[in-house]
Amino acid sequence: MVSKFAVGGGDEFARRTWPAEVGRLRLLRNEVRCWLEALGYGLAMVDDLVLAVNEAATNAMEHAYVPPRPDSTVDVEFWIDGDALRIVVRDHGQWQPPGPPSGRGMGIPMMNQLVDTVTISPSASGTVVHLRQTLPEPAALPR
Repeated sequence: MVSKFAVGGGDEFARRTWPAEVGRLRLLRNEVRCWLEALGYGLAMVDDLVLAVNEAATNAMEHAYVPPRPDSTVDVEFWIDGDALRIVVRDHGQWQPPGPPSGRGMGIPMMNQLVDTVTISPSASGTVVHLRQTLPEPAALPR
């Protein structure tokens, strides 16, 4: 499901629900890149944001649904909030705490390097990763 619409007062919002299948990550990255490029910000900022979203979505797809279920999904949404872009990646599975070092597990530290703020909120109904990036100037999504 894809939704793109204006919320009152000029705020902009976009949302998409994806099957929680790692094979869908390329498509997810491409769509998120399109959303962000439409804002007109520089390539480096867009690349950082796409990579941060990819890491959050990868974690959800690989770890939230153990064992995998056919109805497993990951939601990605973003909106402009004043001088910041806010992105939420949400699963509806079960939080898995980070395991012992294995050469992997760099997604959360990477997200923290790529965006201003990362907040991870696990609950019984799934995990929400909230990414916040200050924008160089106020922006709005194209109508």
